[in-house]
Amino acid sequence: MIKKFRQIYADHLMDQTKLFSGIESVLKTLHDSGITKIVVTNKPGKYSRKILDGLGVLDYFISVLGPEDVTKQKPAPEPVLKALGLARVQPDEAIMIGDTVYDMESAKAANVDVCAVAYGYTSAEELNSLKPNYFIREPKEILYLIDDFFD
Repeated sequence: MIKKFRQIYADHLMDQTKLFSGIESVLKTLHDSGITKIVVTNKPGKYSRKILDGLGVLDYFISVLGPEDVTKQKPAPEPVLKALGLARVQPDEAIMIGDTVYDMESAKAANVDVCAVAYGYTSAEELNSLKPNYFIREPKEILYLIDDFFD
């Protein structure tokens, strides 16, 4: 059953998948500015890479880390710590931008500042209850956040 599900899922990854409005421009701007970006996800990496490639944004990231790349996935700190190693930065030199409780918990456990986004999977109220360091409501705010963070 699982094998069949995975095949159906792989065949239909892009059926309803689209980028959040404005995010491609943000990713391009960050890429052009030399900001290192890594995807840390609990979705298997092969699916995530296929989705990002299908959306035309895979090349904006230096890596995509899925659960197969770590021994403990989010909310454990390991995937964030591995991303820091790949980016060759310290926790105080990075920020995690996420839309799930697991993103918030993983970043905090790794001592990385975290920014919750109101336009993703989890309600703004639930994310705010976790006291992220930053909170934004639309993708273009990422650019202001990054400017402030690296000043």
